[in-house]
Amino acid sequence: MRGRGDGSSLLLAAAMGAAALFHALFAVVGAAPELAGAVGLEPIQAEAVLLILLVVLGHGLVWRFMAGEGRPPENDTASGVSGGS
Repeated sequence: MRGRGDGSSLLLAAAMGAAALFHALFAVVGAAPELAGAVGLEPIQAEAVLLILLVVLGHGLVWRFMAGEGRPPENDTASGVSGGS
């Protein structure tokens, strides 16, 4: 994975892994709702917490993309900026 050289690719990979984990937990709680009781929640509450976490994580991933991660590097000549007068 290409990054900016500041370790942000590792953060992006971790966020994507967390998103995959949340989706897997959705499936597990959906298939076996009684497992939500292990953490003291009703199944609907467990799904709601997972959904909130997934939305927050998605917002962070979109923010990273909009800030430039995952997009090709910009070139000064491609943006129309020139060094001359």
